[in-house]
Amino acid sequence: MTDACLMATSVPAGEVRTPAVPAVPADGRTEARSSAAASGKVVALEGLRGLASFCVVLHHLACALFPALIFGIGSASDHGWDRWLHDQPLLGVVFQGNFMVCTFFVLSGYVLGYKYIHTGQRSYLWSGLARRYPRLMLPAVASCVLAWAVLTLGLFRNVPAAKLTGSSMWLASWWTFPGNLLDAVHDGAVSAFTNGPVLYNSALWTMWNELLGSLLVYATLILVPRRSWRWGAYVVLAGLTATGYLLAFVAGMAFCELMASAAGPEVRRVLARGWWVALALIGLYLGGIPIPDTGMARAYGRLFALPASSIHVWVGLHIVGAAAVVLAVLGSPLLQAGLSKRPMRWLGRTSFGLYLVHMVVIGTVASGLMVWLVPRAPYEVAALIAVLATLVVSLAGAELFTRWVDAPTLALTSRTYRLVRSRLHPQAQATARP
Repeated sequence: MTDACLMATSVPAGEVRTPAVPAVPADGRTEARSSAAASGKVVALEGLRGLASFCVVLHHLACALFPALIFGIGSASDHGWDRWLHDQPLLGVVFQGNFMVCTFFVLSGYVLGYKYIHTGQRSYLWSGLARRYPRLMLPAVASCVLAWAVLTLGLFRNVPAAKLTGSSMWLASWWTFPGNLLDAVHDGAVSAFTNGPVLYNSALWTMWNELLGSLLVYATLILVPRRSWRWGAYVVLAGLTATGYLLAFVAGMAFCELMASAAGPEVRRVLARGWWVALALIGLYLGGIPIPDTGMARAYGRLFALPASSIHVWVGLHIVGAAAVVLAVLGSPLLQAGLSKRPMRWLGRTSFGLYLVHMVVIGTVASGLMVWLVPRAPYEVAALIAVLATLVVSLAGAELFTRWVDAPTLALTSRTYRLVRSRLHPQAQATARP
């Protein structure tokens, strides 16, 4: 599998769970925006994260069952409609996993510095910095241990399923080795965060970028406390990160800074007049660009006729598209209302769990159903049943994972940080108590 194919089949993690804070910028100037409005923006972004996570599941299902939809001319399977959909500039965007990855990273850049940018309290930065690795690592390890248990029990059916679906370059490549618990733990705790190979849960490759991006956000805000200076820092960082995923974190930080500044209300008013529609369409158009070596549709061919065309250009265009979509949401009351609905909030709350468990579900439920149904029913019927079953089981698994792993991890890291801080700075801790 090419690096481009690998990058298109994974999703990063993070959470958009920032509570409402007073809308007061770090330089002390007052804002003409209420904390309730600021909280609403974050709730909408949580819904956007949940929607993107759901689309990642659809992307991986397409990789497994209709590989021509993702890999185009490089696929061994072609049902006609899937190859056609691969070439459509807007219709195929929901299956572009790399675009969803970039959306997650922009959201992380916006949210991780949200409390500090609105309050100026540096304690939020130190707390987030200290807790970030264990907050990501513990659920990652749990997901790898889950995959190890399933592998040890012999429940994966992805290899025989790949022979039926034609996904030899993707589905057939996972879980083809003997299970080892220590290796699974190492994958989740070390390999995922050092850009190493992750065999038990391939989606964890994004943890390397998520951790680096998080450190970049916290370091920037700690080292450059003045808002006027930070705009210069964002310009410099954008130049330094222009060829990689870290650019998405810089964009997210800049958006958060902009919306918290004195210009924020005017920016929202301009976008709300209808410019958010143009931004959303541009973002979705760029987000639908398929993997470069899978064949370009006419709608995208000119973009990749540039001399600098490469995988980095593809990633950069997806980041620009993701940034446009996030900015459209920040400026559209209509999109905010839709993404703040209860189902979307639930999807956002469980998005990390969905991201971590759905690969195992595809390797067992979807693959097992395909092996059993394809000899007995038309392929499209078998695939539809497998997709629906996978979505149901993945969403249920995401809720359980959130309750049993993700939420306890958040509580544990918070308690541990407070305990360590109270031991190191007992006087400051006592002063902080009401």
